[in-house]
Amino acid sequence: MKLMNNDEFRRWFSSFLLILAGIISFIVIANFYVVIEWISNFTRHLSPFVAGFIMAYLLDIPCSALERRLNMLSNKYVQKRARGISVAVTMLVTVALITFTLVVVIPEVVTSIQEFSTQIPTYIASFMLFVQGFTGDDNIIYNLVLQTFLNEFTLMHVFDFIGYDSILAFITGMFGAAMFLVYAVIAIISTIYILLDAQRMKVFFTGLINSFVPIKTSYVFFKYLSTTNKNLKTFIYCMIVDSLILIVVTVVALTIMRVDFSVMSALIIGVSNLVPYFGSIVGSLVVILVVFLTEDLGTAIAVSIFIVVLQQIDANVIKVKLFGDSFNLSPFLVIFSITIGGAYYGVAGMVLAIPTVAMLKNLFHDIMEHRRRAKAMDNRL
Repeated sequence: MKLMNNDEFRRWFSSFLLILAGIISFIVIANFYVVIEWISNFTRHLSPFVAGFIMAYLLDIPCSALERRLNMLSNKYVQKRARGISVAVTMLVTVALITFTLVVVIPEVVTSIQEFSTQIPTYIASFMLFVQGFTGDDNIIYNLVLQTFLNEFTLMHVFDFIGYDSILAFITGMFGAAMFLVYAVIAIISTIYILLDAQRMKVFFTGLINSFVPIKTSYVFFKYLSTTNKNLKTFIYCMIVDSLILIVVTVVALTIMRVDFSVMSALIIGVSNLVPYFGSIVGSLVVILVVFLTEDLGTAIAVSIFIVVLQQIDANVIKVKLFGDSFNLSPFLVIFSITIGGAYYGVAGMVLAIPTVAMLKNLFHDIMEHRRRAKAMDNRL
């Protein structure tokens, strides 16, 4: 004897799920802070795996490119092991770059920052003398400001400006270096396995979505997911390559001009360039100010001219070659998206704003095109 038909079963099962959801919601609300603490601890322990996923996503760009090149070879042995070889080469190059950064770049930057910070009073005094040349030797305000600054400025004032809490938090975090190393190792291992199993994970995810979502909906979902993934990888790859080009060119140019802190200034130019529009402007102004304080007005003007020329070449030649027509967005959309992304998600939001808006633009364009065709069909009928 059949106890209940399918409709009755679905109704009772839906009621059961609704009651269960209500009970779970009541428990969560009654133990809100406990649940929040549990989620915080859980996400903290997941952080190395999240870092591994992010690293794998970024490294998949050169890894997949190398794999495609290996598959084009006639050697069957290499073709069969193309993914493993590409992952191994990519990880070796990545470790080499990280080692070079830790051993060479970071010590150079730290030394430059220490030297620059210790000379700040001297630089400010030189700047005040420069101003005095326009205001006269007997300027009372100038003498008062200069003497007060030289008498009162100490390293402790810098600490006060930064905040003791931030410094103490940084020092406390240093004691967690052992746990950081453990998490770093886990992240690297996760990166390797994610890169090796990327295709199988993609097949599993595709099958999972197709099992619960109608075919038409699944097609649309994967279409825009693929477009977003392509745009995001293109954007990240092009921005990193563009920044590296700017760093190398800036280091060479500033070294030829015998400018102090050339590596630090080049890194400021390159890293700030990762934030579209505003980043390059802010980075350029910071470098010009540093050169003006450490050198003289003539050198600062020469560096300013170099940066302006470099930014124009970058915007009209380098980025055009790298990006092509991948992101055909108006300047208004770019500025608007960067502003909103930065306001809600900081620097990451500013960096990811352009590929996100490009995806939304394509989505709205397809929706409008679909509606236009539907109306055209209705008019024919």
